[in-house]
Amino acid sequence: MLALIAGEGKLPAVLVDNLSDLPYIAAMEGYPPDFLTPDRVFRIEHLGTLLEEFKALGVTDVCFAGSIRRPAIDPAQIDAATMPLVPRMMAALSKGDDGALREVLTVFSEAGFNIRAANEFAAALLPVAGVFTSRRTDTQHAADAVRAAEVVAHLGPLDIG
Repeated sequence: MLALIAGEGKLPAVLVDNLSDLPYIAAMEGYPPDFLTPDRVFRIEHLGTLLEEFKALGVTDVCFAGSIRRPAIDPAQIDAATMPLVPRMMAALSKGDDGALREVLTVFSEAGFNIRAANEFAAALLPVAGVFTSRRTDTQHAADAVRAAEVVAHLGPLDIG
């Protein structure tokens, strides 16, 4: 069974439209999907409980789609099932948005769920492979591309852009 953790925007609805079976739809409080009604709204402070509920429902696969912003965590709201995850989540938040998302994906994966990408359900989201121009690069463009790849290789791990 697939669970879709749906955020804002059109993407969650596009995915549901491309599925033969309806997924279980969960949404983080404050970031409801624009075109879907979630089966469950959860707080980040209850993530451990959500994992337990997914297991009880027979969820095997999880797909994240849509936009959210990094939520503020209210320590008073953290439930017992989520408490063991707190040190990991707090450390991940210091690593920027990408680091936080990667840690959430790791938590779900370690809990036994298969993480599925949106394009697995809606292949048309990605362009076909290939070169989309007939122009050839000149020597300067080729050098610029090499330099750009070097810069991106250094910026990516810093999650600053």
